[in-house]
Amino acid sequence: MRFFIVGLLLAAATLATSAATAGPEREVTPSVHPELQHLADRSGEPRMIQVSPRVHVAFAYDFANITFIEGDDGVIVIDAGWAKDAAAEAIAAFQKQVSKKPIVALVYSHGHADHVGGAAAFIEAAGPNLAVYAEKSWKEYQLERVGPSATHFVVRAVAQMGLLLPVGPEGRIPTGGGRMRATSLGFRYVPATHAIDGETELQIAGVRIVAIPMPSETSDQLLFWLPDEKVAFAGDIAAGALPILSTPRAERTRVPTGFIDGIERLMSLPLETLIAGHNPPVVGRAEALDALTQYRDAAQFIYDQTMRALNRNLSLEQAAQAVRLPPHLANHPLLQDHYHRLPWVVKGVYSRFGGWFQGDAATLNPLEPQEEAERMIELAGGADRILERAQSAFKEGDYPWSAQLAGYLIRTKTKLRKAVALKADALRAMAYASDSGNERNYMLTQALAMEGKLDTSRAMRAPKPLELMRMLNTRELFRLVGPNLDPKRCLEDDLTVGFDFTDLGEEHRYTVRRGVGHYRARSGPEPAVRVKLSRETFERILANRLSWSAALEQSKAVVSGPADRFDHFLSFFDGWSQN
Repeated sequence: MRFFIVGLLLAAATLATSAATAGPEREVTPSVHPELQHLADRSGEPRMIQVSPRVHVAFAYDFANITFIEGDDGVIVIDAGWAKDAAAEAIAAFQKQVSKKPIVALVYSHGHADHVGGAAAFIEAAGPNLAVYAEKSWKEYQLERVGPSATHFVVRAVAQMGLLLPVGPEGRIPTGGGRMRATSLGFRYVPATHAIDGETELQIAGVRIVAIPMPSETSDQLLFWLPDEKVAFAGDIAAGALPILSTPRAERTRVPTGFIDGIERLMSLPLETLIAGHNPPVVGRAEALDALTQYRDAAQFIYDQTMRALNRNLSLEQAAQAVRLPPHLANHPLLQDHYHRLPWVVKGVYSRFGGWFQGDAATLNPLEPQEEAERMIELAGGADRILERAQSAFKEGDYPWSAQLAGYLIRTKTKLRKAVALKADALRAMAYASDSGNERNYMLTQALAMEGKLDTSRAMRAPKPLELMRMLNTRELFRLVGPNLDPKRCLEDDLTVGFDFTDLGEEHRYTVRRGVGHYRARSGPEPAVRVKLSRETFERILANRLSWSAALEQSKAVVSGPADRFDHFLSFFDGWSQN
């Protein structure tokens, strides 16, 4: 309904639509929702914001804040931003405007890419012996970046942040939390050298910093309290937007109740300034406590009412519709869902605690999507009738209905060209009318991909951090092989390949038998073919940094035995075939 109303209101001003027919007659003019434009303008130019004698926040240099704390004989930094170049600019600005003291410590608030991705700039500025601090579970969290579901996470994150979109009114725009400076899908991760176990008071360069572990945004989230400065750092549990208790990325380490506990812990401190992971700092005790109160109440309400919806046996969609913030929270400027939508957060929390079954037994054995589409088309009177109604809905500004109807045609490959064009236009129209930056990015990414104007497989091939690949044990490393296996290509095969790590003197075997992969160390069937390579080469292949073709051509991998058998083995896996 939101898009239907907005579509009608904005049709004359921002959406140039003509007769509802597929093709060039139906155009959608690029535009930006006024609220999003306001948020983008609010970010302004990159600037160094002083919040206490020692503490400066580098705001709008990157998507996330970089906080500099000037100590007696060195500088401590909280978070590194996402892009190395942006971090380097923030370092240069701090050294020019504030202090040239050496950087002696980098502290991660949590492991998200926008907070750790620029760390290489600090290594270059401070040297390889820079002390890097993180919560003790940092390794467990980071290894998810290279785990079996890592590709899923990257694909969703890339769409959410609009990393493949052109920059400007037709694509990605600033979200208000800072500027998106990342230009690469991969980044170098700098591992922590110091693990924080429990609430800990650090003494670095004469500065007291209390690190408070608080699983919430991630399992390795840290809050920070500077008692002598009366400055608290909230990370992403209070980030100038609706509390993100869940995301469409479905991160399993996110802890919804941790947001509530963390905010209450911050409220117990005699703070005068609140720094979040994004957006400008909140200066003044009354202002900071008011902001924290709003965040806490919103997080508590969303959690409680989602649990209530579960306990009332509401379905996922019913819960998403039922949970609505009270007016005093819904209208608060700090709690607008310009980032993630409230229904998305509710659905994520619901799924985390309620699972996929929503209580309706009919959903235990649903129709396949294509069969459902075929029956809906028949019920509507045929494909021509569905297309006509989809076109009319678009003309009327009812873009969600238009996209859904076009989706039935796409599933059945009926009227495909017109249906794809219509759904892409409907998504684009919704995106330009949306006041959520993430919603805009998701929709524009899909629209361009449907039209063949954007290669989303780039996200699937995104390079993974080698620093993390090296931390996997051998079994964990080979566990990354199976998710690439396409069983349809090998249902009649039984083939074992030996992988000999020449640098380690280790022998490993991987068998594909009738669509199933099986790793063994040395034992098992005798290999039909062997490949000799270093573990590092194998890591680079699994990290999407080296192809099998290049490894073989450069003699970084050498096949011993029938080469055609190894080629056949590679053909079982997504992206591995040399053909």
